[in-house]
Amino acid sequence: MHGTTFYTLIITAMKLFTGNRGMPLVGVNEVNMLDDISYKINDLILFTPGTSALSFVKQPDIEPILISNITKRLLLLLITHQGEVVSRNLLFQKVWDNYGLISSDSNLNQCVSKLRRLIKSMGLDEEFITTAPKMGFMLRSEIQIETEKHEQDENNSQQDASITERTHSPPIQPIETFSVQKEVSGRRRKWLLLIYIVVAFAILIATLSIYYLSISKEIYIGKVGECKTFIADNSLYSPITEDARNNILEFLKAKEVNCKPDDYILVNRSNRVSSYISDISRIFVVKCKILRENKIEICESITNERSL
Repeated sequence: MHGTTFYTLIITAMKLFTGNRGMPLVGVNEVNMLDDISYKINDLILFTPGTSALSFVKQPDIEPILISNITKRLLLLLITHQGEVVSRNLLFQKVWDNYGLISSDSNLNQCVSKLRRLIKSMGLDEEFITTAPKMGFMLRSEIQIETEKHEQDENNSQQDASITERTHSPPIQPIETFSVQKEVSGRRRKWLLLIYIVVAFAILIATLSIYYLSISKEIYIGKVGECKTFIADNSLYSPITEDARNNILEFLKAKEVNCKPDDYILVNRSNRVSSYISDISRIFVVKCKILRENKIEICESITNERSL
């Protein structure tokens, strides 16, 4: 974005929210001063800024070609500086920025390209606009430009001035406003899409973290008789203390549990079951048997062997 970026954003936002109604635009009076002047280009094309039209000088019966306000301001600026290189920054300011529109190198290049094709299609074969690399554009001094002032009586002049003030902008102006709205809306959709992606990614990371933290790891804590004893350690819970491990082993020794080679004792604790006493963990003790041929383990409460 070129020119005064902050000012341009403010103007654009006001245009979007007010619908471009009743909003004064910088530079309108500057254009209105030249509305009563026409420019004859090489005695072939008549450019009338007041009506934003290009017409054939030698074929007045052919319908004039209407151009957009942006194209009109660009052509008018090049004509008033004929033979001089008009810098890109000046074109940005006078054609886009002063009217609350978003300027860019791409917009400028496209507008110049369209103007060149239009002038050539109207019979002007020689080069009309030259490019000064990295500087700007220039209307060639070899092009013959003649000015014509419209002759009006005082009453008609006042009446036309009143009409021009009310209807100065041709139907192309809403198209310019729509293009700004479309560009801003497109940027807004991109930002919303980016926010959605970030939120979805954050939710996915949180879900995976909770899932992996909830997976228990079996840690060997000792041997009770012939029974190897493991405790399922879950990262979501605080680590079990050494005293708690010893108490569990003492409790299991009192149960006099007998184990075969493929048997072991598994201690599991859980906070998912609410206890009638607050701030404690509930311990579940089972004896598991490994069925190697079926690749499964069967666990049952050790209270089946001896009542607590």
